[in-house]
Amino acid sequence: MKKNKNLLWVLLVSLISIPFTSCSSDDGGETVTLSTDKTSLYFSSNADASNEFKIISNSEWSITCPDWINISSKSGNGDAVINVTTKTRNASGVERSSDLVISASGKTATVLLVQEPLYANCTVNIKNELIMSQGFYGEYVFSDNVAGLFDVCFDKSIENEYTDEELYNHIITSVEPTSKDEAEDFAYGNIEPETDCLLCIIPYTIVDGMRKYGPMTKKYYTTKASTISSDAIITYVNYTSALWKFNVQKYSKCARYYMVSLESYIPAYYASSGFDIILAQLTRELIEEGEIDYHTNDGAFSISRSQDASDFTIWTWGVNDKGEFSSNISWNYKTTDNYYNSVLNNNKQKEQFENIKMSKTEYNTLKNSIKVIELK
Repeated sequence: MKKNKNLLWVLLVSLISIPFTSCSSDDGGETVTLSTDKTSLYFSSNADASNEFKIISNSEWSITCPDWINISSKSGNGDAVINVTTKTRNASGVERSSDLVISASGKTATVLLVQEPLYANCTVNIKNELIMSQGFYGEYVFSDNVAGLFDVCFDKSIENEYTDEELYNHIITSVEPTSKDEAEDFAYGNIEPETDCLLCIIPYTIVDGMRKYGPMTKKYYTTKASTISSDAIITYVNYTSALWKFNVQKYSKCARYYMVSLESYIPAYYASSGFDIILAQLTRELIEEGEIDYHTNDGAFSISRSQDASDFTIWTWGVNDKGEFSSNISWNYKTTDNYYNSVLNNNKQKEQFENIKMSKTEYNTLKNSIKVIELK
């Protein structure tokens, strides 16, 4: 009985030691297949642009891909749909392309990935910049193919929290664009003195009815200190049937000042302290065109009043002994019913500052309504 048991044990060990083998195509088994339903994928210049293709296979597979894309799966078994997404924007100005390679049991399939470039020749520049303590102004210069732009101002600290790519995506998806005809200039107000600001500008063109974006331009501005007080302040405004009367008080740092007035007001901009930057730019243009002269004396002044004029606005812009303009505008508004003395409003926005919009038509209407001051 013991001999039979030993024989049985030997037989079991012998069976376990026999290797098991699987069927293969060489032995007449199933042939490995691998193909894709697309041979190329095209993407817009944006980050997060997506496309997809299908793997058709009866085997395990793996994917090798370039570093500028993400894919939904890098390996798998059998048929699968693969989503491909761009990681970054193609800001190179030229098309970029790479192969995505699928491998399965010695077989390969290739999908060509192509990302179009940003329109590098779709650009915007800035001229005639003006910086004050509560805001800044500038004029846009566009390349010929620009159809419009996105522009927004942030506190510069936003760069510590978001990448340029994230800012770009936020702007083109969350900010309303402005057409080229309406975006000749910009003015931002309601900013605290000595604030570091970041202005982001993204132009676009139209190709085959589709919006194509240019590269983002970043401009940095630091609002002036409120201590640059070469100011001449208007302290009082009154009127008679024939005259508008007012007083001007110069501060010690004020060497001279420019004074501008008009017998009207644009109510739409009445409540906005950012209107100061518009007045400053308008004054600068009048100075450059020789329309107004500077003054050095202070005290009481008067200007002829039209018989039917019920609105009167006056403002001053001081200059110190170094020729530097003051950090703010002093302006006053008077009607026959009420009186408004402008007060500096420095409410800082957490991310985005107020864009003071004024069309060129409105701006020119305001400018044309100004009369040369004839002091009495």
